Amino acid sequence: MFYFSISVEQNRKWVALISLFDPVDPDLYKVSHGALAVSKYRGDNNLVVVDIKSIRSSISMVPLPPPEGPIGLDCDLFFSFEDLGYDVAEMDIDVD
Repeated sequence: MFYFSISVEQNRKWVALISLFDPVDPDLYKVSHGALAVSKYRGDNNLVVVDIKSIRSSISMVPLPPPEGPIGLDCDLFFSFEDLGYDVAEMDIDVD
């Protein structure tokens, strides 16, 4: 979410504030043949500060649109999407 520096024992350390999500819903993952990795967001109670050197990759968590009708899915579900924006930013599309 955010990157910032902090002082630890008179040394400057760069850290990131990240959001933790629940594990991927195994039923939705299986039904989608591995195409849809859906997790529940737990809000501000699952924010964690980590050393930026420990980050190996990043993904975007995109809100899953709520289904139409009462089928029992929560509205606070998100799906993972890697490299959101980089591939789109490089696309050469003519708009008339």
